[in-house]
Amino acid sequence: MIGLLATHNHPLYYSTVNHIAHQLNYKIYVLVDTLGLSANQLQIFHERTGGNFNDTMLGHDLVESNKLLMEKFDSHNGYEMQDYVDKNSIELLVNIGTPRRISKQTLDCCKYGVLNIHPGQLPKY
Repeated sequence: MIGLLATHNHPLYYSTVNHIAHQLNYKIYVLVDTLGLSANQLQIFHERTGGNFNDTMLGHDLVESNKLLMEKFDSHNGYEMQDYVDKNSIELLVNIGTPRRISKQTLDCCKYGVLNIHPGQLPKY
């Protein structure tokens, strides 16, 4: 099983979840961090991607599918989310947009860890 780490207002959220739901023939867990991206984080995203991704899908419904299992969490790094991953035998998490750095505990909570999708220049830390 795979889980998608998502944020409700990330520009890639709706299109990525819809695309994955159409491609895969098994359950997909969508784990939504309720924090959301700040206006500053959204601006940085648009700058890093050269404006090639927009938020035209925001507010649209996700594809109707019994394959999508949505769950909201206060944080992708919280114990509740990590426990949910364990109880549902999620083996791989795919980060399609989270407002937080992913903790070591989250990275280690599933068999194959976390795959990060990063559609722009890597941040300079």
